[in-house]
Amino acid sequence: FEAGFRDRDSAAFFTSVATFCAASRRLAVPEQLERDGTHVRESHMVARIREALARGRRVAVVAGGFHRLGILEHLR
Repeated sequence: FEAGFRDRDSAAFFTSVATFCAASRRLAVPEQLERDGTHVRESHMVARIREALARGRRVAVVAGGFHRLGILEHLR
């Protein structure tokens, strides 16, 4: 996705990055994510997001693209 990024508009670049991150996540071994603490970290992030939302706040989440799908799954 990095090759030729200057030749694309920003929307196309971000779509490529999101696709790469989603594919990486889908290929991850669930047991490894459990062992390395990924699920625990994502659960913590989601708890903080829910706390802010419960107080009526708007929330912007800055996280690695690999965590996007995990966070969304926890929020469902």
